[in-house]
Amino acid sequence: LGVSLTDDDEDDELIDAISYAALDGDTIADARCDALPYPRVCDYELTTTETQGVYSMSLGLNLENTTAVFELCYGDGEQWFGVGFGTTGMMGDAAIFTTGKTDADTADVYDYILSSTASDGSGVNRDSVDDLDAVSQSTLVDGTFCVQFERAFDTADANEEDSVFTFETSDAVDAVL
Repeated sequence: LGVSLTDDDEDDELIDAISYAALDGDTIADARCDALPYPRVCDYELTTTETQGVYSMSLGLNLENTTAVFELCYGDGEQWFGVGFGTTGMMGDAAIFTTGKTDADTADVYDYILSSTASDGSGVNRDSVDDLDAVSQSTLVDGTFCVQFERAFDTADANEEDSVFTFETSDAVDAVL
């Protein structure tokens, strides 16, 4: 998913992947989770900060219409956050909740291409084709802000920057962090 995170619950090892088989037994279903197609990971805690609380992700794979359904929850909606789909740390296709690099856009989830980690932001650019559908926003009872969106496994974009999710239904599906 484009980031390497430290697993604060155990021995500070870097989390490399989310394995559905491993996570399915560790997550608790709820109404929001039940709405996601299976296979799915529900409310997986990626990290926690003192000021903004838990950053969590839910992901369902709709094998019938070949779309991935995401829910990202973090903070109160006043900060940017996202998920990357590249296979190399913070490079490639990404979905980011933001107001844009100059705060000129409406706060929403946008399709981005990450091509470098330069501190001036030059490697963070909106994708010429926005492949995110069914974008919505909500606030949970505890005040945590969430965004929901869908993306095709293969966007068929001509720019070839978009990641393609490929697997067989019998495969163990991993989302690389």
